[in-house]
Amino acid sequence: MDPSTSTSLDAQRKLDALLNNASVAIFMMDAQYECVYMNPAAEKLSGYTLPEMQGRTLHDMLHHTRPDGSHFPLEECPIGLTLEHQHRARGEEVFVHKDGSFYPVAFSAAPMHGADGEVIGTILEARDIRQEKAVLSALEESSRAKDEFLAVLGHELRNPLSPITTSLHLMKMRGQRSRELEVIERQVHHLSRLVDDLLDVSRATRGLIELRKKRVDIAAVIARSVEVARPMLEAREQTLDVQLPAGPAWVDADAARLSQVLTNLLVNASKFSASHTRVTVRCRIQAGRVAVSVKDQGEGIPPDMLDKVFDPFVQSHQDKDRARGGLGLGLAIARNIVVLHGGSIRAESGGPGNGSEFTVDLAQADPRGGTESRAAEPAPGRSGPARRVLLVDDNVDAAETLKALLEAHGHTVAAAHDAAQALRIAPGFAADIALLDVGLPVMDGYELARRLKETVGAGAPQFVALTGYGLPGDHERSRQAGFSAHLVKPVDLDKLLHLLDRGPAPAP
Repeated sequence: MDPSTSTSLDAQRKLDALLNNASVAIFMMDAQYECVYMNPAAEKLSGYTLPEMQGRTLHDMLHHTRPDGSHFPLEECPIGLTLEHQHRARGEEVFVHKDGSFYPVAFSAAPMHGADGEVIGTILEARDIRQEKAVLSALEESSRAKDEFLAVLGHELRNPLSPITTSLHLMKMRGQRSRELEVIERQVHHLSRLVDDLLDVSRATRGLIELRKKRVDIAAVIARSVEVARPMLEAREQTLDVQLPAGPAWVDADAARLSQVLTNLLVNASKFSASHTRVTVRCRIQAGRVAVSVKDQGEGIPPDMLDKVFDPFVQSHQDKDRARGGLGLGLAIARNIVVLHGGSIRAESGGPGNGSEFTVDLAQADPRGGTESRAAEPAPGRSGPARRVLLVDDNVDAAETLKALLEAHGHTVAAAHDAAQALRIAPGFAADIALLDVGLPVMDGYELARRLKETVGAGAPQFVALTGYGLPGDHERSRQAGFSAHLVKPVDLDKLLHLLDRGPAPAP
C-alpha cells in the first residue's frame, strides 16, 4: 500500500473515532443546506438517524418552528445565514426533536471549504442546554424568592420601628429626657441601620444601588457623617480629630451614599477602639485625587484579614458573644458604593493592637461646578403653611403617633386605618396631602390613591407613599401610580416635616 494512502486512512480512522466519541452533536450540510453527516451525539440530540436526515435540510427537520408554534423561515435562520454570508455564528436556538418536543441548544456554525477554497457547506456543533437552563431558572427563582423575602422582612421590621421613632420624637418635643430614652433611641437607630444594611447588600449584589450624583465639597459629606457618628464617639468618650484642606475638595458624588460610607467607617473606628482613644478623619487633595481616611487607635486588623474585611458577613473580630453587634455588611456595602463612584477603598493596619486606617480615594471634580459646600443645613422647624393631611395606615400605633406629631407641628390631620374608612373621610375633609401606607390590606395604597382621585375629583390631594418597601422598583411603582414622594419607614421625621412645609413636588 502506498505510504501516503496508509497515512490518509490512518488520519480518517482517527477523525472517525474523534467524531463518533464526541459528546457534542456535529452536523455537516452541503451547499444546498442538506444534511450529509451527523455523529452519534447528533443522532441522540435530534432523535433522527443519519439515513433519516440525509437528503433533507437540517432546518426543515430540526429548526422549522418557533416555540410559540409559528413558522421559522430559513432566510431568518442564523445557522442558514452562515453559508449565505460565509461567516461563523454562535448563539442559542431552539430545536424541534423527532418526538415534537422543543429543546434549547447552544450552537457554533461555520462554513466548510473545499480543496480549492470554495465554500461547500456548513459544519454545525450543537449542545443540549436544557439542564443548564433549568439550573439557571432555579437560581433566578431562588434569587427572586430571596429578594421577596428580604423585601417582606424589611417591611415587617420597619413597620414597628415607625411608631417607636415617632413616639421618641414626640417625647423629646415635650421635653421628656432620660437615660432610658437615649438608650431606646440609640438602639432603634441601630436596628434601622441593620435593616438598611441587609437590604443594601441585596441591592449591591444585583447592581441595583443607584447614585444621584452632583458636585459636592466632601467637607459637607464629612460633616454629615460626623454628626451621625458623634453620639457613639461621645458615649465612648473618644476624641474626634477632623483635618480638612484649606479650601473646598470637590467631588462628583451622591452625597447621601458617600456619607453612608464615611459614617460606617467612623462607627467601626469607634466600635473597635477602647474608650478615651482618638479617631482621626483626614482629607487630602493630591494629583487630581481626593482621599479621605479614617484612622483609629483600636484593635487593628490581622494581616490575613486585610483582603477579607470588605467581603459580606465578615468582621475582623468575630467575638462569640457578639458584643459589638452588626452583620458584617457595612464594609461590603461601602466598597460597592465607592466603586460605583469610580473610586477605591483600602484598609491598612500594623496588625493586632496597632489600630487601622481606611482610605476612600475619589477623583477630584472641576471646582467651577460646585453646588454643595460645607455650610451647615438649616435647622428643622415649620416655616411653611399648615396642611390638611389625610393619614392612612393600618398600623394603629403608627397612625396615631404620627398624627399626634403632625398636629404638634400645627397641621390638621384625619387618620384612617383602612381604605374604606379613608374613602368615607376624604370627601368632607378636603386634604392638601394624603400620606398613604401602600401595604394596606384588602385595597392597597396604589388602588386607594386611584379611588380617591375618582371620589374627590379636581380637589384630590397630592399623594405621598409611606411604606416599609424601599427597593428601587418600589419607588418607581409609586411614581407610576401618581405619588409625589415615596418615604420609607421608619420615616425620617425631619424630612417629612420639611416636605409638608414646602409641599411635595407635583406627581409626574
